[in-house]
Amino acid sequence: MSPTPIDHVPEAPLEVVLPDELKDSLRLLKPEGNLLKDRFRSMMVRGRIEARKQIPYAKKKKVTVTEKWSYKDWKL
Repeated sequence: MSPTPIDHVPEAPLEVVLPDELKDSLRLLKPEGNLLKDRFRSMMVRGRIEARKQIPYAKKKKVTVTEKWSYKDWKL
């Protein structure tokens, strides 16, 4: 059993080239898809990186503003 469930791995997009888009030569064919996303997904499937649901917003620490007592120490 793998340490991370494969449920959270994103689905691979279906990359299809229509017959009218095909060229006579493979050299003229333009690459489809994103190499970085494909590599990232394959690493998740193989268990090299953690596969989990993406957290939409990171929790930020609430900033509190306080006045110091030194503001009262002014002289005329």
